[in-house]
Amino acid sequence: MKYTFPKTVRLHLRNEVAQVFAQGQSIFQFPFRAVFMIVEKPNPESPFQVLLNVSKRKFKRAVDRNTVKRKMRESFRLQQEVLQKISVDTQHQLLIAIMYIDAKHNDYEVYHKSMHKLLQKMVDKNLKSTPE
Repeated sequence: MKYTFPKTVRLHLRNEVAQVFAQGQSIFQFPFRAVFMIVEKPNPESPFQVLLNVSKRKFKRAVDRNTVKRKMRESFRLQQEVLQKISVDTQHQLLIAIMYIDAKHNDYEVYHKSMHKLLQKMVDKNLKSTPE
């Protein structure tokens, strides 16, 4: 598997983001909170799409938000193979929104470990709830 984060993996369409927050399942692993759902989409370019979010309320300066997002993106990029365990066929796509909820910076190791636990929880929850 390639450890890349191309544009096809980024969740950016307004209606899909709204749908994830309105109908998705939520999980928590400090310092992250994730909302995710599987949607029907014929022949998606990627098996999943991700939105990374850092609150402007907690980090006033853009440079701080960008630093946190950069660490989140890197930890997700290296951990995304965990999501391959979710059996999503060619007609469905996993949409994920990951929010950073802590009010301070952490070391990269914290991001990496927490992201792995978060994605593993997501896989476990999805495999249990998927009746197929």
